[in-house]
Amino acid sequence: MFTKLMSSLIIPFFLLSSSTEDFFSSFDILKFKDWEKLTTLGEKALEEKGNPKIHARLATSYFYLGRYEEMKKHVDQCLEHSLDEESNDLLVQTLYLLSAYHRSQRSYTEARNVIEKALHKVRSLNNSVLLAKVLYNAGAAEEEDPKGNLDLAKQYFEEALTLHDPHSNDCHRVLLRLGKVHLLKNAPSVTTTILSKLSNEKLFPRTQAHFFSLSAQLALAKGNKEEATLFIDKGLALAEQLHMTTDIKRLKMLREQIHFSPNDLAQ
Repeated sequence: MFTKLMSSLIIPFFLLSSSTEDFFSSFDILKFKDWEKLTTLGEKALEEKGNPKIHARLATSYFYLGRYEEMKKHVDQCLEHSLDEESNDLLVQTLYLLSAYHRSQRSYTEARNVIEKALHKVRSLNNSVLLAKVLYNAGAAEEEDPKGNLDLAKQYFEEALTLHDPHSNDCHRVLLRLGKVHLLKNAPSVTTTILSKLSNEKLFPRTQAHFFSLSAQLALAKGNKEEATLFIDKGLALAEQLHMTTDIKRLKMLREQIHFSPNDLAQ
């Protein structure tokens, strides 16, 4: 009887997994559709152990949700751990996350300074995946800054593309950024070509929302308000579903721009 009792206790014990294991096993699945759930799992996992990898992934999750102060809290923890552990990979990851935070605050000089340090550091490492992420953030710092160097942004994005599988989500994200650069450089035909290429790819939900956003901007640049409105509505529906706070605001501002009339100034 004792043996049966012990067996009934042991089996459930082994079936149980830790919160940390739950977080890491769920990350690659949920990161494309439910960042809110990931933050809940991640914060719970941190109650077990202050793993810097959890802090890094939580920082990314909060960034995508537009919850930047919560992001910064985890970036600071990453920085503290990276200095203690003397891990070059973790330090580079922390720097590009910090640069992304500065971009969210429109502190572009700080974003550029930080990402340049990351870029200098990562080029000495044999880690193409990490290099591609840094290049993406370096390009974004230039592209988002109204005074940024679009030619340099283009250079960063094009180098990043050489490091990605052409059918990967990472490649799709870089292509959308590159398409935006060409639109800003008054080369809408190139943007059109990029969007046409992406329309034949299977895009993850968040990337699809950004595809709709850039498509709307391109349509608006061509003076096609009806088409732009259609893309905005599609982008908003997806962004709201994914809790993409910052993208929701941008799409709503774009919609207001469409409905704005110069005659409003005279009223």
